Amino acid sequence: MSNKNSSQEKLTATQMLEAQVNTLAQTVNTLTDANLELAAKVEDLEKRLKSLGNPRKGRGRSSAQPVRDKVTNLIYGSKAKAGMAVASEYGLDPENSWVWYEVIRKDPARFEPAPVDGAKEPQKVA
Repeated sequence: MSNKNSSQEKLTATQMLEAQVNTLAQTVNTLTDANLELAAKVEDLEKRLKSLGNPRKGRGRSSAQPVRDKVTNLIYGSKAKAGMAVASEYGLDPENSWVWYEVIRKDPARFEPAPVDGAKEPQKVA
């Protein structure tokens, strides 16, 4: 009888293990499916985010604005460069990168916006 009980116990233990393995397999399959669904959602959100563009574009540091000096007819790649170039004519410090604002206060009609063509250094206008 004890041999029969031992055999039944082994069978029951095996059945329990098989049931646990099946449960684990179902759990793995469920998690795999959930993971695939989440991956699809993330991909969709990434596409939607890219379609919105860069929300920071246009904010933060502004790009250099080229200006033309009406007196010398030179185009400077930025207001700061123009201010530093003519600062000494007004008795100002040309090393000060903010000197543009002082120059423009002293002579507001001297400069005008220049066409943007990527000018980095002063250029003579024809």
